[in-house]
Amino acid sequence: MSATVLVYYVFQQAFEFNHIGYGSTPALMLLSFVMLLTLLQWQLCRKRVFHEQ
Repeated sequence: MSATVLVYYVFQQAFEFNHIGYGSTPALMLLSFVMLLTLLQWQLCRKRVFHEQ
């Protein structure tokens, strides 16, 4: 059984096999997933912060 990490797959497709389109698609999917998680984390942290006045 073999497993390839997504970032390594992007690297292979784009630079080793010269398939820029095949490499950019999962890269954009990974970018959008990380951005979604970041925005979700910001929203959750904003609700838990207490500012004393």
